[in-house]
Amino acid sequence: MKSNTVDKFILAATAIGILVYWGIFFATLGLQSETLFARTEPCWLKWELSFPLADIFFAIVMLAAFILHLRKTPLAFAFQAVASGGIMFLALIDITFFFENRLYVGKDGVIEGWLHAWLLFAGIYLMLSSIKKLNSTGGES
Repeated sequence: MKSNTVDKFILAATAIGILVYWGIFFATLGLQSETLFARTEPCWLKWELSFPLADIFFAIVMLAAFILHLRKTPLAFAFQAVASGGIMFLALIDITFFFENRLYVGKDGVIEGWLHAWLLFAGIYLMLSSIKKLNSTGGES
């Protein structure tokens, strides 16, 4: 079974998006304490700083899945499944925190909401796609 172009696009776009997000975040770290999020919820910045390692780890796993898809190896679907579970978990933590603290407000809240929704739905899509492919072919790429 051939790798799905949509799977490859989602893996690459999400991984690159995560890396760009953290690049911008750290480039503007001095301004982060001035954001609506930090003013609304004083622990937001400390909480946000707990995510980079996990996010970057799963971005690397997604890039590995993307490369393995290009090489047409069945291992791509295993990496894809691992990445999908991770990004769904991280998205659900974000969504819970933002809802509980009423942070989905203003322009920044809308942007974060779209990012969280993308991660959740990308994770669900990639998980279902991985399961379907692994069940139907035994993992053949």
